Amino acid sequence: MIYIDTKNTLSLKRGVMDFLNITEEELEQIFETMDSVEEAPYDWAKSFLEDYGIDSSLDSIQMFHLTRRLNGTNLRVNNNLEQLLLRETPVSEFFKRYDVTFKKNPGHMEMYYKGSLQPLDDEFYTGPGNMAYIKSRLGYFETQDYCVNGFAFRTHLEMQSYYRSLSWCPELVDNIGRFLEIKNMVTDYMDNSKYYCIEP
Repeated sequence: MIYIDTKNTLSLKRGVMDFLNITEEELEQIFETMDSVEEAPYDWAKSFLEDYGIDSSLDSIQMFHLTRRLNGTNLRVNNNLEQLLLRETPVSEFFKRYDVTFKKNPGHMEMYYKGSLQPLDDEFYTGPGNMAYIKSRLGYFETQDYCVNGFAFRTHLEMQSYYRSLSWCPELVDNIGRFLEIKNMVTDYMDNSKYYCIEP
């Protein structure tokens, strides 16, 4: 399997050099050239790789995923958000304890609190919680979020502010708790879960 190890800068550099079959000096020259051209770095790199004529494909790039999982969650099972909220999972059960449920509607999921559908269509909303974020995660917008956050450089991960912000609870739980003004939801999630860095 051909992959790039991103644990640290040295392993990342070595992986790129091995994949492209180039020396460290040649890699430095590529970065210097990329830095000096008018073209956007992504576009330049794409053109370079197309012209370079790589005859093998990269199977994967190692990434590290941060997640705070509720106790009782099987770490080997990964569900997408729709599965987490609509099926019987530790996450859906957690929300049910606060009388928050979700139902599938064509094109998106709907959120109910104490049996009432929660309207998420006030474009001028300025209350607690990020309504636009909640809507995007529930699939209201044409551009759906299929992103799985992955990070490189495991050795420096704990120093990132994002690492600390995710340590309390998932962003969705935080935003829903604040939006519905449910006290202690974030603390309860944190007290009944563990924070993991998933490594390949």
